[in-house]
Amino acid sequence: MTTAIEFQHVQKDFNGQTVIPDLNLMVDQGELFVLVGTSGSGKTTSLKMINRLEPLTAGKILVNGADTTTVPVRDLRWQMGYVLQQIALFPTMTVAQNIAVISEMKGTAKKTINQTIDELLTEVGLDPQEYRDRMPSELSGGEQQRVSIARALCKNPNILLCDEPTGALDSDTGKMILSLLQNMCRTYHKTTIIVTHNAAIAPCGDKVISIHNGTISSIITHEHPMDIKEVEW
Repeated sequence: MTTAIEFQHVQKDFNGQTVIPDLNLMVDQGELFVLVGTSGSGKTTSLKMINRLEPLTAGKILVNGADTTTVPVRDLRWQMGYVLQQIALFPTMTVAQNIAVISEMKGTAKKTINQTIDELLTEVGLDPQEYRDRMPSELSGGEQQRVSIARALCKNPNILLCDEPTGALDSDTGKMILSLLQNMCRTYHKTTIIVTHNAAIAPCGDKVISIHNGTISSIITHEHPMDIKEVEW
């Protein structure tokens, strides 16, 4: 199995206080990796260090074998999609414009972008003809998060980083979004990391790391992960 992401003795300090003392973990290519912890455990900080939203204090993070500090930030982040708890759609842009943002920055042909928008909206369960020209304010929270996932996937990233992607949603909608992420991971073999405080999600990951005070407290590997829809929240 090829390693997609590796933490090697990673340390993170904030204002002189060590919050992650020595983190070592590996995420395999195409794996659904769940990082579980309470507020302040270091899980979101760990996620942000992967795409250099947070700098490391010490140690290394390797992405596809390359030390992230040796890769230009833009190139590193273009390998990754990012889905947030705070659904960060641009309010003055249509659904289609929101999805297309990064692809347009990369100079992708408009015809290709338009085709990809329709394909991705279909993949996330939104009819392109109905949703392309809608504004974010016209969508429910679950619909907005689906668009956010489509936007994260538009640049065809190898890695999908998800920080509490259901935190702002009700339980039924949250389960629907997690099921979508799980299906995307399985169908397209994208390395997917989900950071969550919800331990009920754990059986759905190929690998589950529980983190406490910046230190791994347990590692669970599931040979046959459960489907999200089977989980009792």
